Amino acid sequence: MNIFTFLNRANATKQAIDNPRQAGTEFIKGIVEGYAVLVGFWTLVVLGVLGTLGFTDLLSGPYGWAEVIFYISVALVGLSLVGVFSAYRFIKRQVKQLESKVRSKFATKVEVVKVIEPDETI
Repeated sequence: MNIFTFLNRANATKQAIDNPRQAGTEFIKGIVEGYAVLVGFWTLVVLGVLGTLGFTDLLSGPYGWAEVIFYISVALVGLSLVGVFSAYRFIKRQVKQLESKVRSKFATKVEVVKVIEPDETI
């Protein structure tokens, strides 16, 4: 392990100790983004192969079945992206509402108090 890796891990550990909630959020976000990149890459590979087979002369093409599967795949990918984006916005909105409700429940109530100063003539 070189010095830069050590310092990077030490800094991440310090930040996780200082703010564990943010560290947990960053960890989960990293896992989700990693899977999203992996799924997106393989989806593009499949669409590229189907597009190549369906619309070009490569490999004795174009094949009608590849073109049909390509259009079906593009429609499914588009619909799933709309669904995932809508679900993300819904979850984010619900979390904000719940967070606001919890904060308002535990918020301290401020009462105005009139201060009577002692009379110096007494």
